[in-house]
Amino acid sequence: IFITNHCNSNCIMCPLSEDIRRRQRFGYTEWLRKYIAAMPEDVPYINITGGEPTLAGEEFFEILSILTNKFQHSGFQLLTNGRSISDSHLLYRLLKTGPSGMLFAIPVHSCIPQVHDQITQAEGSFAQTDRGIKNLLDSDQKVEIRIVISKLSIDTVTETARYIVNNYLDVSTVNFMAMEMMGNAAINRERIWIDYDQIFNKIEEAIDVLVTNGIDVKLYNLPLCMVKRGFWHIAVRSISSYKIQYQDACSACCVRDICGGFFGSTRRLMNPPVYPVQRSSEA
Repeated sequence: IFITNHCNSNCIMCPLSEDIRRRQRFGYTEWLRKYIAAMPEDVPYINITGGEPTLAGEEFFEILSILTNKFQHSGFQLLTNGRSISDSHLLYRLLKTGPSGMLFAIPVHSCIPQVHDQITQAEGSFAQTDRGIKNLLDSDQKVEIRIVISKLSIDTVTETARYIVNNYLDVSTVNFMAMEMMGNAAINRERIWIDYDQIFNKIEEAIDVLVTNGIDVKLYNLPLCMVKRGFWHIAVRSISSYKIQYQDACSACCVRDICGGFFGSTRRLMNPPVYPVQRSSEA
């Protein structure tokens, strides 16, 4: 459920462009009401996203209330940057309006405020996100931390993992995510792109820090040939089926059927190399 394209951050690697996030969408909320009314009541899972959904104000709470009342047996996830949730009054209303057990998925690009704020291009955003996560955990809510891997965040990722252990130990999971090269990400590719074959070596220590401390970890948007064999079980097929693409060389890979591939936009723009897995290397 896409609530709004507006956002109070302007993340340098966002797959939406700054222009798209500024556009007005007249009549959209009325269309969204009709869309929700047409949905079957047995939808197993609902993801609420944007932009930053909470910026829709009263319309956000109206849609959240409609969803909560209609889909009483569905799982819910809210994708948010957590900044609005630093306001305890907004959080109180959100928890009162929304479904119980909703998962809050929040990006922490780095535990170093200057690095996080450089990535969001919003001064003070780390402090607000940090407060929002702590507010949620203090309210016994389920929180997923998302770390989007870029050239700007990669060198602080282990330090960020330690910060999570020391400050957000009750989080449900931490997901490391490779970028989707569209929008701002495409525009800023020279500043942010890091090759897939460099990512895992940089984040392995961070994964170990989290797992050792009992925190569940997943890898999103990384092809299996770029992940050490012992970590394949945490590499999720996370990309929507209509966005997944493979290189021609992937046809020779013996694990292609369980590999999540990578975004079509990333293949077109960055043309990343692949290393097809041969059957003898599965052991």
